[in-house]
Amino acid sequence: MLFLFFLAVALISAVVVFLWINAKMKNNKSFITGKIAGIASVICVISFGVSVSSLFTGNDNASTDSTVAVPKKTTKKSTSNNDQLGLSKKDVETFNQSLIDGLNEDQNYANSGDEGYKFSQYIDTLAYDSNRGLKIKVTSDFLNLSESDKNTVAGKAVGLAEAQLAIIGKNNDGTKKIHSNVYQSDTKLASAKFSNNREFNWK
Repeated sequence: MLFLFFLAVALISAVVVFLWINAKMKNNKSFITGKIAGIASVICVISFGVSVSSLFTGNDNASTDSTVAVPKKTTKKSTSNNDQLGLSKKDVETFNQSLIDGLNEDQNYANSGDEGYKFSQYIDTLAYDSNRGLKIKVTSDFLNLSESDKNTVAGKAVGLAEAQLAIIGKNNDGTKKIHSNVYQSDTKLASAKFSNNREFNWK
C-alpha cells in the first residue's frame, strides 16, 4: 500500500511538471507557476525514491516472514532399565553380595545340625544376572536326589534369594518373582516354570 501511495504522488507531481514544461515550450499561459513546478519536481523525485525503497523493504520482510524455523531435533537418552527386577548396576552388586552372605549363613546353620537349612548344603553358589536371572549352581551330590527333592532344594534357593532381595530393600512388598536356572558346573539342569518360579522343568 505504501508503495502505491508514493508512486501515485510521484506520477501526479510528474504530470504537473510536464504541463508546466509544455506550456513554456508553447508560450501558453498556465495556472502552474515556476515555483509550483519546482516543488512538484522535488516531490516527484522524493516520492519516487520512497516508493522504490518501500518496494524493496516489503520484499525483504516478505522473504523474512516466509522463512520457516525448523525446530532442532533433540535426542533423548534412553533411561529404561532392562533388568528383570528393575535393579541398577549398583543394586545388582549389592544383591549378589547379599546372596553370598545369606547362603553362607544358611550353610552354617545346616552344619550346626539345623535340618531346616539342609537344602543349602546342595548349593555351591548363587548369583544374579540382569538378563538371565538367578543362577543356582549345585554340588555333584545334588544329582543323586529325586526330582521332588531337587525341586525342594532349588525352590528354597529361590526363596533365599527373594528374602535377600527384601533385606536390601528391593522387594518389600514381596511381589517381585525371580526367574532362575539350575546348573551343575557348566551344565544346565533345569529352568524355573513361569507359572510358578519355585517349580522347575528338569532336563
